[in-house]
Order: sequence, then C-alpha cells, then structure tokens
Amino acid sequence: MTTDTNNLSAVAPEVAAQADYVRGKMAELEQALETNLPGFAHILKDIHSTLQADPEVVTILQPEEIAVVVRGLEKHAAIIVTPAKAKKASKSKTPISASDL
Repeated sequence: MTTDTNNLSAVAPEVAAQADYVRGKMAELEQALETNLPGFAHILKDIHSTLQADPEVVTILQPEEIAVVVRGLEKHAAIIVTPAKAKKASKSKTPISASDL
C-alpha cells in the first residue's frame, strides 16, 4: 500500500493518526486475506468501527487502500462487487428553439 503524505498535511492531527491506525489495520487485513486467515472479519469490523466514528478518514485514503477493504467485504459476504455500468443515452426529446419560448 502507498501512503500519500501530501494528503496528511492538510488534515487535523487526530484524523491523520486515525488514518495511520486504519492503514495499519488494512495491512493486517491484506495479509489475512492473502493467507486465508479465518479471523479477517474481526479486522474488518475494527476498520468499520474506526471509519464510522471518524468518516473524514475515508477522504484521505488512497483508492488502493479502499480496494483492500472492498476485497475483504467481498470475501466476507461471498459477493462480487462489479463496476457500475454506464447509463445508455436516452433518446432526446424534440429540440427546443428560441421561438418555442
């Protein structure tokens, strides 16, 4: 995992400390997922509790770090999260001209 220290300079010290704690837990989670450790759900719960208590921490996490949590959730819930599909462009209605106004 990468840590972008530029993000931490603009946040409160307590938020930065919480982010470091969450990053440590994410490293534990990543290792638990790689080794198929059965107790990874407890690590997920700890991460969830911390993020729920201080949601601002999520805003300074990198997408790669968030992806670790998503992989843990996928494994825990036995689901696969797929990217959202782009909406199809709907047929446009009759164009409006200045004379219609």
